[in-house]
Amino acid sequence: MTYTEMEIRGTFETLKEVLDYEFDFTRIKKIIDTAEKIIFLGCGSSYHLSTALSHFVKRYLKKDTYPLIGSETLLSFESNIVNPSNTVVFAFSRSGETTETIKSAEKLKNKGLPLISVTCTENSTLSILSDISITIPSKEKSVVMTQSFTSTLFVMERLFLEISGINTEFFKEQVELAKNIIENSFKFFENMNLTSIEHVVFLGTGENWGLANEGALKVKEMAITYSESHSTLDYRHGPKALVSEKTVVIIQTEEDEKEFVKNLRKELEEYGAKVVEIGYKKDLDLIKNFGRGKSAPLRIIPVQVFSLILAKLKGKNPDSPRNLTKVVKI
Repeated sequence: MTYTEMEIRGTFETLKEVLDYEFDFTRIKKIIDTAEKIIFLGCGSSYHLSTALSHFVKRYLKKDTYPLIGSETLLSFESNIVNPSNTVVFAFSRSGETTETIKSAEKLKNKGLPLISVTCTENSTLSILSDISITIPSKEKSVVMTQSFTSTLFVMERLFLEISGINTEFFKEQVELAKNIIENSFKFFENMNLTSIEHVVFLGTGENWGLANEGALKVKEMAITYSESHSTLDYRHGPKALVSEKTVVIIQTEEDEKEFVKNLRKELEEYGAKVVEIGYKKDLDLIKNFGRGKSAPLRIIPVQVFSLILAKLKGKNPDSPRNLTKVVKI
């Protein structure tokens, strides 16, 4: 079994561990309460995580948020940051050593912005640079970010809900559901005929837009297969021209979207695509509806499993993705 598969299967155990993660809560809450804006900074998977969290915080904390790519902030600062006053920065990097994220974080900190780092590595360069450091106890050997993405999203959603005053007891239930979702996802995709698939599409809105982007990245990294991501209904505005019988479309469906998605699914299946919905009482059942955005840590698990299964079918080793390294430095 590859490290990647072991880490995906081990997500349940990691979520049990991070459930009791203790923050410097009082200090973080004070910084967020006094800030008007929040920047979420990252590269690759960490940027997709930032995108999901940006929607989540807008929804539940009612604050202006901005997900920023590290290289955009580094190379085109003025077109991304107009007025940095009253802003707090959350910088995400699994290793804490990603060059663009570190250099962008330095720029923002030099503007006087409070900097909170979120990594999986203690005493990393980014952690040392930060005013507050959050270290997620998820240790991955694989190049591809899977378990650490899920656990970081889980920890950060709980943090922001606690700051907003919303009860977070449901996270205990999510941990237990994660075990079933992992098992069900492996069974579902192992029994699905994917041998002819050459094109994968991920769709979602709001928080799920970030997950769609992350899904497309996982397929590229693990299965070395063409993939793309779009906001759910926007896929009809041109990109659907590529759909064929060699296409799989994976849709993150929320309860208030199901009638729209029903029509879209019918259309895509008429073009020959295989369509899989992830959601409450969908093809891959999340078992319980926790409300918009709150199921994001569970929703990403089937996406990771799909990418792994597709990689196996194509004879790719997800532990050694082509042209990639675990840490990106310049």
